[in-house]
Amino acid sequence: MECTAGERGAAAASEGIAGLAYVGLRGSERIVTLLWDGKRLTRLDEPDVPGWRGRGIDCAGSRPRHLLAIGNLLLAANEASNNVAIFRLSADGEPNLAATLPSGAPTVFVRL
Repeated sequence: MECTAGERGAAAASEGIAGLAYVGLRGSERIVTLLWDGKRLTRLDEPDVPGWRGRGIDCAGSRPRHLLAIGNLLLAANEASNNVAIFRLSADGEPNLAATLPSGAPTVFVRL
């Protein structure tokens, strides 16, 4: 029996944030969460469904160039708005805005 995208998302949520990918959508200024099964990316819910599993969330800036998940945080480099948005990731992977920091046209994060 094949699982629906919603069921796969629920399974991933019960295992924490492993298996999720966060994608920045420039133009609509959103971040969408996708499920990664090791072979392909799928949506957690239909794109017209409100909320983080469907339509996604606001990136808290403009032109999200790079996203980086570190532990329970997700960083978004919002190039055109000159800020870095910091999201806390809940146990099921939902990003919740925690803070924004000014930064001159950020485009990429580098782990040191």
